[in-house]
Amino acid sequence: MALSHDLLTSLLGWHLIAEKVKPRLDDGGVGFPPFRFGGGGGGGGGGGSSSSGGFILFVIVLLLDYLREFERNLQNGPRRGSDYDSGLAPQ
Repeated sequence: MALSHDLLTSLLGWHLIAEKVKPRLDDGGVGFPPFRFGGGGGGGGGGGSSSSGGFILFVIVLLLDYLREFERNLQNGPRRGSDYDSGLAPQ
């Protein structure tokens, strides 16, 4: 099976074009990262503070969990077997 001249030329031409085109690397600018259709510009990372956002998120999740348990205890009333309910509270 022989390849046609046009197909062979297009395949070889594509290979030569692919060798000449280099990927655009980040230029350190403040824009978006390089984009294959033009535009963009890259950019460095942000500074931020010394404390991580993960710690703040963790504290918020703990607070929400505490409030959920507190609300559940308010809805259900005192638990069964409480010493104060059975008259065994210290006098």
